[in-house]
Amino acid sequence: MSTLKSKRKPAPASGILQFKIILNDSTPLVWRRILVPANYTFFALHCAVQNAMGWSDGHLQAFYIGEKKGRERITIEFPNPEADDFYRRDTRDERQELVADYFGKTIKQCVYCYDFGDSWDHTILLERELPRDPKTSYPQCLAGANAC
Repeated sequence: MSTLKSKRKPAPASGILQFKIILNDSTPLVWRRILVPANYTFFALHCAVQNAMGWSDGHLQAFYIGEKKGRERITIEFPNPEADDFYRRDTRDERQELVADYFGKTIKQCVYCYDFGDSWDHTILLERELPRDPKTSYPQCLAGANAC
């Protein structure tokens, strides 16, 4: 496991994060805008993306953060104990990593790859942080365009 630690102050666990999800290299443009609790794990974010985009959760997936301005690339995914050494990567467990520990002042986006064979890459862009509305259920899909 990578030793890269975040120096950012995590977002408040009670807050809400608004993300725009864009399916890369699609014509017409396929996108969704969702709200998720800041204390979500990346696995919970994966589930929200699957639901919002209309995917069936039938393939492996990973989140990739970094690779800009000399920042180390971080891979967050569901652990695969059956992976052989060729495919084994230095990864973080998406069931343990909190979205709020990564997104905030310095990190505004990541790549979400769904289906390693077909590489359905999505850009997940943090648009803003909001206070939680106690009368609202999350996650929520606010808007979007076109089908996957």
